[in-house]
Amino acid sequence: MKTGPECLPCIVRLVLETARKVGSDAWLHKKVLLGALEQLPGADLERTPAEVLSDTIRATMNVLGNVKAFDELKLRSTERVVRLEPRLREGIDRSADPLQAAVRLATAANSFDALLLGTLDPDRVLEGIESFVPAVDEYPAFRQALEKAKQVMYLFDNAGEALTDKLLLERIAPGREITAVPRKSPLWNDVGEEDLVSIGVDKLATIVNMGTDVMGAPVALFSTEFRKRLDSAELVIAKGPANFECLEDTNVPAAFLFMVKCPRVAEVLELAVGDGVVLMNRKKTGTRILREGKGAHRAAAGGN
Repeated sequence: MKTGPECLPCIVRLVLETARKVGSDAWLHKKVLLGALEQLPGADLERTPAEVLSDTIRATMNVLGNVKAFDELKLRSTERVVRLEPRLREGIDRSADPLQAAVRLATAANSFDALLLGTLDPDRVLEGIESFVPAVDEYPAFRQALEKAKQVMYLFDNAGEALTDKLLLERIAPGREITAVPRKSPLWNDVGEEDLVSIGVDKLATIVNMGTDVMGAPVALFSTEFRKRLDSAELVIAKGPANFECLEDTNVPAAFLFMVKCPRVAEVLELAVGDGVVLMNRKKTGTRILREGKGAHRAAAGGN
């Protein structure tokens, strides 16, 4: 997905939100905003929004210099979800289709993102989890692809939701070789390797990073070792819209699980910000999304 002009004001907003998470110094806020405004005119809009945002936010973090605020944010969000783990597991276990319940939970939990949707509240998400239905729901295709896959790669997104990802992995892992992928150098509340180890993902999967610091999954920037792992994966479960932005125009056999968080992704999928998505990679599978009226979608065979 290419970066759209509408992405630029969103990036500026996220720069300010980042600065505000770090501290209340108005002078510093102004400095990072002016820095972003100087940098963005030269941004290559042929790249994905995730890549352009990564460049801008890393420049912002270099100026701010304080990442402890985000370490604390990640710890707090993870602790809150861990306390709810027994309840979450019970809900999955009592479901008529535990795998589907785990998929929907992991998808809905993508809304825990602290910067984009501002909903760092697991209880709020859980209140509606039993009735949550993604606006695009290709779960039958997901299940079919999973049944055939012996080597599965799982691309993580945010720290708070990683516990729900672990619950999904528990359903997927038996009989399969799993590669769990955190961020190499996490930004904001992104999942790092330590975060995955702290919740026991290392007992279910081999943890390997992509070899790049960019958000999402920019294939051209992967390390050689990681690309070999990606090429051997029969199914790649990709959490979060940044991974969708990077992989939706590739032949990677990806299943995207995320909440729509920005107008650009909403425009591409003809959805609304806040909608949930369980979507197989259209370029790989040859499916396309058809509208059946406002807010209703289905998959069909054929090209885009």
